[in-house]
Formats: sequence, structure tokens, C-alpha cells
Amino acid sequence: MTQRYYAPDLGDIFPDVTLSTEESTHATRVMRVVEGDHLTLFDGQGRQANGHVIDANRRACVVRCQSLKQIDRMPGRKLIMAVAMPKADRAKDMIERLTELGVTHVIPVVFEHSQRAPSDGLLNKLRRASLESCKQCGRNSLMQISSPRRFRDILSDEAPIRLLASPAAPAASWQVLQATQPTQVLIGPEGGLSACEVAQARQHGFDEIGLGGRVLRIETAAMTLAARLLWD
Repeated sequence: MTQRYYAPDLGDIFPDVTLSTEESTHATRVMRVVEGDHLTLFDGQGRQANGHVIDANRRACVVRCQSLKQIDRMPGRKLIMAVAMPKADRAKDMIERLTELGVTHVIPVVFEHSQRAPSDGLLNKLRRASLESCKQCGRNSLMQISSPRRFRDILSDEAPIRLLASPAAPAASWQVLQATQPTQVLIGPEGGLSACEVAQARQHGFDEIGLGGRVLRIETAAMTLAARLLWD
């Protein structure tokens, strides 16, 4: 049984928390939660509360919480992935894995060789998939998935470490892998970055990082880099 449920206003209505309609429906109709069941609630901002169900009906699920704690299960490094989004099914898989690994923020980027920006509908589905992954993996802080941005707008961002995934580049240094400073990783589309985009990225402080002698799919590159940079 899914024991974790999302309650964004957890701190404001503690100790008796009424789950949202969507979460209540999932709890009572799908997971068959009944009065007396023990659940864990989290607010997406790092707080978690344990409690038991005091009312479960078709309209709402109410949980009486006994504790409210700040429980941080995030890695020591803040990691921002600026990435060309793959097709919908692959994007969903990527988002789920990046959520589990502890990525802080995903920015969909539109490059010169991108086919199209992700639609609002797809972004909403990806945010829901990320939330479900938080529930499954025990993550208490939601991963931010922002609206699409163009490549040229990403260049003005600031981060102590900026990395550009590149098949031709050498592997990451040990110092980069072990660093704890906030890091931004840029991953291009299936056709790669244009020569102009690569030059602009270098000019704005991106260091190229390789992933071996093979050309990886977008989601494979994103998950590989996230795993390497966030391993603790």
C-alpha cells in the first residue's frame, strides 16, 4: 500500500489534515485506505508528518498527525538539469529517475535543433509523475520543473559549476564529481548543439564533460550525469 501522500498545506492545518480531492480519491478509492490506517504526509518543502486516518469517505480523507518534522533526504549538491526534452514516454521515465536521484530543478530547453517545446499538458503530466516518484522514494522536497526556456536565455544563469554534456569531451575530473557547489548541467537535443551554441556555452563558463565513446540518448545522459554528480 502507498503510505505517503502529498499535503502542500501540511504546516498550516496541522494536526488534522484533509487531503486534496485527488489525493483523497487515490487513498480511499484506489488504495482502499480506511479509518485507523497509518499514513505519512509530506508538504514538498522538506516537512513530513506521521499520523492515522480519522475519516475516510468518498469526498475526503482526513489524517490526524502526531508529529511534524523537517526531514531532508536530498543530496549535498544542488543540481540543475537544463535539458532538451525527449519524446513524452521517454521524458516521463527521465523525470521519474531524476526525481529519485535527487535533482533539484529541471529546465526544458529549446535548442536550434529542437523539434518543439514541450506542451503545457506534457509538463503537467511530468510534474505529476515527479510527485508520484517523491511519494515512492521518500523524497520530501518536490523537484521543480519549469516552463521551457530558449538556449540563449539559459546562458545568463549563474552557477559555480556549469557543465555541458559532449560525446567528444574527456570524462569528468574527480574534483568536479566530488564538489558540493551548486551545479548546472546542459544537455542538448538528439541532433546535438549547433557549433554556434557550443561556442556560446563555452564563452559563458560551461566546461564540456564526456560520457564515454558512445552517443547517449538524452535521458540516458541526464540520468548518468545526475547519478555521478549526486552520489553520496
